[in-house]
Amino acid sequence: MLRTALNQHPSIACAGELLNPNKQDLPYTHDLPTTAVLEQYAYPHESGNKCSGFVHHAYHPGIQQTWPDNRSNPNWENIWQLLTEIDDLKVIHLYRKNLVWRHLSQVLARNSGHWQTFIDSEAARAQGKQYQPKPRQRPAVNLDAELMQQDFQETLAHREQIERFFTGHPILPVVYEQLCADFDGQVRLILDFLEMPQHRLTPELIKLEDRQMPEAIKNYQALKQQFSNTAWAGFFVD
Repeated sequence: MLRTALNQHPSIACAGELLNPNKQDLPYTHDLPTTAVLEQYAYPHESGNKCSGFVHHAYHPGIQQTWPDNRSNPNWENIWQLLTEIDDLKVIHLYRKNLVWRHLSQVLARNSGHWQTFIDSEAARAQGKQYQPKPRQRPAVNLDAELMQQDFQETLAHREQIERFFTGHPILPVVYEQLCADFDGQVRLILDFLEMPQHRLTPELIKLEDRQMPEAIKNYQALKQQFSNTAWAGFFVD
């Protein structure tokens, strides 16, 4: 959502997940050196953009314990060191505050293979993506409490690691929930952070999930009770 909006700015270019070993549509093989990926696809010298970047998950190009089927790529493990060596690097740290919603989104997307929905087919085509309309109905799922807790802990560990890793660079935390609630206001803060002129930007993706938690999670009440005396209790919202 944020990436497609930033690309509407005349002076900004934001590429997608360039170092995600699980993406099927990368225009290069996994043995292309990290430096070449950055030079050719993230920060091309001939682009003319005043601000260029890309999307990078905190756990890439490694592997997650929670989702061990995600592939890793040792060839790209030097990405973090290379990023810290960019003098004028700025980091937008986008994260979802409610970890139950984050976990649920992962499970639903992995079950269905449906990760995103553009506002219309034209927007999808402009991004080189196949248009998948928002499903009218999604089946409710049972969630595994042990897997959820592992995901919570791993997610927070990655989040803290990123904040430590980029202590020498300007970093702007952006909460996904706030971005959805006040998109224009958050975009103004982001453009100020990037020192880019203000410009009207609009999201090209829509949320896939509109239900309340009890509707989307079959065993919601049992999970809420199980986590009631833990640090995660506040994430269960009816």
